[in-house]
Amino acid sequence: MKKTTRYSDEEKLNIITEARSSGNISATAKRYSVSDVTIHGWIKKFSKVKPEKDLHSELKKLKQQLADKELENAILKDLVKKTVQVWSHDDKSPMNTSPSNILKQKF
Repeated sequence: MKKTTRYSDEEKLNIITEARSSGNISATAKRYSVSDVTIHGWIKKFSKVKPEKDLHSELKKLKQQLADKELENAILKDLVKKTVQVWSHDDKSPMNTSPSNILKQKF
């Protein structure tokens, strides 16, 4: 048989906040006709869930960090491309800086 719930998640959160603000979980439990253990279970359950607002702000922060890292990566790649070419002293033409070519060059 399927278990039905009397209270929605929003109602449970309201009951939890009321119990915390009053400081008396027993009185709040009696007022809503639930046991103390039930309210403690709800508190435990909902304390693990982050509010949606926190998740959105965390996601926004992570997206910004990713964009910063991608920009930094692009800058470093561009810098590597520019430094790979070394200008020779004789004819001012760029040469490849692979290890075999470096050994052949005279500086």
